[in-house]
Amino acid sequence: SNTKTVYGALLEGNSIYSTQFKADSVLVLGNEARGITPSTMPYIEQAITIPRTGAAESLNVAIAGAIICAEIRRTNIL
Repeated sequence: SNTKTVYGALLEGNSIYSTQFKADSVLVLGNEARGITPSTMPYIEQAITIPRTGAAESLNVAIAGAIICAEIRRTNIL
């Protein structure tokens, strides 16, 4: 049995700033153009997003990953 929570970075999801990340979890990031593959989506337990302002649709995947990991670290879960 899987005891890890699987978080998926999506355009629509719960704000990373209001998410209480669980220890021993997994973060899935998708391709910048197509996002997380349809075959991986069933494994996502909690959709998360970086709140955005303006007209930007998405961030570079490396930048998004860094922001999310920084927020996880800030909340002392890592």
